[in-house]
Amino acid sequence: MLAPPPPPVRKVPCRPEREKAEKDDAMQGSGYSNWICEELQLESGRKVRTYWWPACSAAVGQQRTAILCLHGAGDVGLVWAPVASLLVADGRLPGTTVVAADLRGHGLDEDDSDLCISRLVSDALELVETVSTRLGPGTGVVLAGHSLGGSVAARAAAEGLSRRPPLPVRAALLLDTVEGTALEGLTRTAAWLRARPHTFRSPAEAVRWALAVGMLQNERVARLTVPARLRQLPAIAGRPGGEPGSSQQPGAADVSSDSVASVGSVGPWCWRAKVSEAEQHWRGWFEGLSQIFTALPLPKLLVVGGVDRLDGPLEAAHMQGRFKLSVVPHSGHQLHEDRPEEVAEAFAAFLSGLQRQQAAFVRLQAEAGPATALSPPSVVAAGLKRNREHRGAESSDSLCRENRSVQSLAEK
Repeated sequence: MLAPPPPPVRKVPCRPEREKAEKDDAMQGSGYSNWICEELQLESGRKVRTYWWPACSAAVGQQRTAILCLHGAGDVGLVWAPVASLLVADGRLPGTTVVAADLRGHGLDEDDSDLCISRLVSDALELVETVSTRLGPGTGVVLAGHSLGGSVAARAAAEGLSRRPPLPVRAALLLDTVEGTALEGLTRTAAWLRARPHTFRSPAEAVRWALAVGMLQNERVARLTVPARLRQLPAIAGRPGGEPGSSQQPGAADVSSDSVASVGSVGPWCWRAKVSEAEQHWRGWFEGLSQIFTALPLPKLLVVGGVDRLDGPLEAAHMQGRFKLSVVPHSGHQLHEDRPEEVAEAFAAFLSGLQRQQAAFVRLQAEAGPATALSPPSVVAAGLKRNREHRGAESSDSLCRENRSVQSLAEK
């Protein structure tokens, strides 16, 4: 188990008033509060806590897009709040809704310690189906993910497109998700998790710690996202408030019917997700990721803190133009929390470019007439690469001319 079993799921979760007040105090001044929290019922019967940032505007007939955001190991869906708020307010992305979800074993869903990659991908695929159905026919889904969430997003995109009929996945956006770098850093990650404090007296103390050690760099964002990573334990006799930095990791064994100090008393705060207990799955989260990502037959964006974070396969694929790379310099691993404006700009610029290409394709199709069948821009690009490899220059030239027509219209 990653944590003690949660209380029964409710549509609106109940929290002790003091717990809510302490978290609200820690979050004060974050400025990110425009989301809607909802528990989605998946087809499998599993309930997932999600956070929605509805589209601010959409023209009549405007194609709807949902950006489904998946967080990294040990995080929660709300770490996407700063980026999501900026994306739905961006005038270049009308009709775009952002949805973030808590992965199993994280957030308020703490009931599962089996975090193998296949189960996480299966959950993501169910989320794609549920979100696209909720927003209506024709809704395209863009999968975005950070670290572990990026690996899940890439694998879910590949599996979703292979289905018949395929799921409506339109693009993949990955944040600091690099197979080689992740695998090389597993030992350091394990050491860091062992060394970090397991309990805090308050969420505000956890925020101060996260900023002091460099886990996060943005204080405004940390006020929101650090408390969201925490849960409060009942007070235990002889330890009413807990000691910050305690080496004892709280768990179900800490609490018994005769050890609780008193009714209504409160205890220390601890991390919701026990990532260390899933260590046997860590390597499987990232192995084979570079090949899966670069082979996706759809538009792809990778955002990293520096080009030095790329592994060999990604460097080679980028030189071949197989995905777009964006660099957000001077940032830590939590790019979307440290530099939300730059990450949102990278996402918006990439997605608005795809929208222009799609609009140009529609105009080109209308000009060509119903008797002429044209391929959408993403299909043209994928076909061009296949033809260069297998069918020679003649067929490639034909696709080149078609692709140039779409791009020239997009620039108008």
